[in-house]
Amino acid sequence: MIIVSGFFLAIDVNLYKFVSNKISSHRIMQLYSFSGGALALGVIFVLDMPIEISWDQIIPIILVSILGVGLPTMFFLIAIRLIGPVKTILVYSTTSIFGLGFAALILGEEFSYIYGISTAIVIIGIFLLRKRLASNK
Repeated sequence: MIIVSGFFLAIDVNLYKFVSNKISSHRIMQLYSFSGGALALGVIFVLDMPIEISWDQIIPIILVSILGVGLPTMFFLIAIRLIGPVKTILVYSTTSIFGLGFAALILGEEFSYIYGISTAIVIIGIFLLRKRLASNK
């Protein structure tokens, strides 16, 4: 699943890079959000899944959608246009490290040696890829 999701991410990033020269980041975000929402609603209706949302859940849903999905995706699109897709993915790869750190600090999650090894692998991979990119210039 990780390889398949990486494949789709690569397609996604290349499409963003291609389209970002022709369409503004705001318009791409609108199209991206609309198509994703339409697909999700379509799946819900086709599979006849029940939707139960109470009024006290509306504000958290809006906050998560804006702060957790919308703004990061918008910044991702802007970064692709400004620094290119490969460098953007390098920076984006650090999100797992920040996720581990915030989970330990904010949620009190236990930071085991497996997480340390995973973090080291990510940092080494980023360093090696950055070094290879610099040598190609």
